[in-house]
Amino acid sequence: MSGFKNNKMKLRVMLPEVKKYIPEDRLNAVLETGSAAYDRFMAMGVPEAEMLHAEGIFFNAALYEALIPEIGKEKAYKAIADATYAFGDRTGRLLDRLTRLPGMPGAFIRIFAKMTAKKFGDDQGFRKDILISNKAEFRFDMTQCPYKKYFEECGYPELCEISCKSDEHVYGNMKRVLFERTETLGTGGKRCDFRLKKR
Repeated sequence: MSGFKNNKMKLRVMLPEVKKYIPEDRLNAVLETGSAAYDRFMAMGVPEAEMLHAEGIFFNAALYEALIPEIGKEKAYKAIADATYAFGDRTGRLLDRLTRLPGMPGAFIRIFAKMTAKKFGDDQGFRKDILISNKAEFRFDMTQCPYKKYFEECGYPELCEISCKSDEHVYGNMKRVLFERTETLGTGGKRCDFRLKKR
C-alpha cells in the first residue's frame, strides 16, 4: 500500500477539510489518485535525511493534485490551507499554555534552537545563518529550504506559502514568546528571517 494511505497523522489532519468539499462516494477515488501522485513524487530520489520533511511535502502536493480535478484549484488550495492552519492553531494553543509556565519562555527558546539544529540542518536540506542564540533570544536566517525546492519539483510552488504561513499559526500566538518573521523563501523573499524572543 502507498505510504500516502499509511500516513494516518496527515490523513487525520486533512480529511475533515477534504470532506467539506468531496462527497463520500468520491473520497476513495481522490485517495487513489493521491496515492499514485505520492508514489510518483517519492520516486524522484530524495536523500534519506531529507525524507523527514519531504514525505509531508509530497503528501500535501499529492492530495492537492488529486483534489484539483474534483473541485478546482482555488478550492483545493483552500482545503489544504485550512487544514494546515487548523492543525497549526491547535499546536499554537498548546505552546501558548506551555510557555506561560514559570521559566518556560527561556526553556522553549533553547529547545527551539536545539530542534532547529537537529531537524532543520544541512543534512535535511536547509541552510541557515545563526545570528543570535541565547536563553532570551534566537535569531537566524534560513537561506535554503527543501519545502521550496520540493514543492517546485512537484509542480506546485504555491503550496510552499501554506507551509510558511503555518509557522505563524504554530508560533505566532504565544503571549510570552515573541515570534517575528518579515519574509520567507516560499513567498518570494531572499531568506526566512526567524526571530524568537522572550517578552
